[in-house]
Amino acid sequence: MEADEDLVIQDKTDGMAACIAQGDMLAMVGTGEHAPNGYYIVEALSAAYETENDMQLELLDEDGKPITLPKGSLAVDCIYWNRQLPSWYTRYDEADERGRVTAPSHMMLKAGITLARGSDVAPAPPKKAPRRSKAGPTMNDLKRQLAEKALVMPSDVHEEILEELDARDLQ
Repeated sequence: MEADEDLVIQDKTDGMAACIAQGDMLAMVGTGEHAPNGYYIVEALSAAYETENDMQLELLDEDGKPITLPKGSLAVDCIYWNRQLPSWYTRYDEADERGRVTAPSHMMLKAGITLARGSDVAPAPPKKAPRRSKAGPTMNDLKRQLAEKALVMPSDVHEEILEELDARDLQ
């Protein structure tokens, strides 16, 4: 029975991967401090492709071992979006290779995610400008800077991702 469920998930995620285009936002299964809700947000740098050879990924499985994708598996090259605040994400520095990942289709939870610009949902800056300290920018300055480059996960999308994790019994 478990093998049948795995095939259903693989068919679902392969279908999801086949529709991915460069620039699409995805949620993929994740663990650790950078994925406290059980998922990462990534941006596709490529369309999905079939691996030409067996490929060992830097991603780890449940046992902490690197994942090996067999030849012919569907994968997407991606860049991580770092979780800054609950529901707030910023793009990993593109020049830093550590931010790049090959995402196998079976780890995809949701594709085509639309995130709001942080500046569209951030609270308005105060009418009276706060005094600047010699130590550097104020907290409001930092919040505005974050809002200018961050994207925000809508709560309904977050709930859909959590439901998918639950459906796969991954949470």
